[in-house]
Amino acid sequence: HEYGHAISHSATPSTNQGIERQSLDEALGDYFAVSYTRNTYPFNNNWVFNWDGHNPFFSGRTVNNPNNYCYTTAEFTNPYKYTTLWNAAMFEIWDQLGKQYTDKLQIEALYGYFQNMTFPQAALLIIDADSALTGGGDNTLIIWEAFDKRCILDWTSIGEIGKGAPKP
Repeated sequence: HEYGHAISHSATPSTNQGIERQSLDEALGDYFAVSYTRNTYPFNNNWVFNWDGHNPFFSGRTVNNPNNYCYTTAEFTNPYKYTTLWNAAMFEIWDQLGKQYTDKLQIEALYGYFQNMTFPQAALLIIDADSALTGGGDNTLIIWEAFDKRCILDWTSIGEIGKGAPKP
């Protein structure tokens, strides 16, 4: 988790300002912690700290959005509450496209992060990263759907990419 913060700071120093941007940074740390341990330690693989917490004193954090949060109704008051929104989408992508590719997406997108950015802006950077990595956005529909399910991106705003294509 903490190494995820180091990766973020290295890619985009001095940009971790604003509550959603800070939440994205916490989500990034959680993402890399779980991505690293998920294949090696399958026990409770949706828990960020599967060796600690999740008890009466610390409920722990997960990456699967157990409260079914939706971005459009989220009220960001601290950087931890809505990390599951981001990570539920990222791990849906991870399940479909694999660890190695999804890790690359997350890192490539980081280079576009900026102060006070929002979850939808970060999701569009994931779309841009896929376009850069595949040379044509081969996975746009998969990625867009994962973010649409959490109300981060709206399926109806997909534009030309989605014209004539049924929602997966």
